[in-house]
Amino acid sequence: MTFTTVLRKVVVIAGMALMAGCCPPCNENAPLPYACPWSEEDLWTYEEEPDAAGNPVMDGYSTIESELFNLINQERTDRGICPLAADPCVFHAARLHTQDMADHTYFDHVNAAGENVSERLTNEGVPWTGCAENIGIASASGNVTSRILQAWMGSDEHRKNILNCHFTHTGIGVAYNYGEYYFTQNFTAY
Repeated sequence: MTFTTVLRKVVVIAGMALMAGCCPPCNENAPLPYACPWSEEDLWTYEEEPDAAGNPVMDGYSTIESELFNLINQERTDRGICPLAADPCVFHAARLHTQDMADHTYFDHVNAAGENVSERLTNEGVPWTGCAENIGIASASGNVTSRILQAWMGSDEHRKNILNCHFTHTGIGVAYNYGEYYFTQNFTAY
C-alpha cells in the first residue's frame, strides 16, 4: 500500500466519522429548553361544532398549518432527518408575521417595523441558537399546502432550511387576503 492510498483511506474514514456526528440525535419528546407561555394544546383552533362522529374539527388555518407541518416532517424523515417538533412560541411568531404580511399586503422577511426573523423570535422570548425562515404566497385555488411545499422544495434556500438537521423546532403560520394564502415557516435550534 502506498502512502497516498493509506492517506486516502484515513481521509475517507475521518470524513465518514465527521458526517456521522453532524446531526444531533432525534429526541422528539424533549421538553422545550425555555418556558413558552403557550402549550401544544394551544397550537390548533377548532370549529364550534364537532363532526358527525363527535370529533373536533380544526378550523381552516389550523388544518393547513397541520398538514404542512406533517408534510415537511415527512420530507425530513424520508431522508433520515429527525422530524421537527412544534414550538408554540415559534408558531406564534410565524402566525404574527404571516398575518402582518396579509393585512398589509407585503411579502418580505422583514416587517414594517424593520424586524427580521431573529428579532421577531427574540421578541417572543425564544432563546434560539440558530434560526431561519421560509415565506411563501399562493393563490387560493387547488391544494395550497401541496403547492407551497412543492415550491419550497424546488428552491435551494427553502429546501436547505427544511432539510437542515440542526433545526429541531418549527412554527408555521397561514393567513388569507385578497384570494391569496400567505405562509411563514420559522425554524429554530436550541
